Amino acid sequence: MTRKLSTIEFRRLLHDIRDRRPDVRIRVRIIGKMWGDRFCTIDFINENQVVLFDETEDYYHYINNIDDIIQFELECSFFGYQAFYHYEVVTLIPTPALANVMQSTATE
Repeated sequence: MTRKLSTIEFRRLLHDIRDRRPDVRIRVRIIGKMWGDRFCTIDFINENQVVLFDETEDYYHYINNIDDIIQFELECSFFGYQAFYHYEVVTLIPTPALANVMQSTATE
């Protein structure tokens, strides 16, 4: 069973992690892609974008639309969120990436 949360709740969680526990690392899955290889810290977040920093590779991951994130997991527990548990992010308004995925699966 996967716990679901809205994109609004997810944004709030990202801000809380960044502001209160910047040492908490996150791993995400983007629409149409596999899970990220490593857990990353949250370097920057605004209304639409998030930048994750992979300390192992010294690499920044730029996610231009937070709504494209469909799943995430945390490396350690944080305010009721369990470590290594897959959480699903539910988009309330369809994004262009989601529309493309849905259209391609409908035509197959």
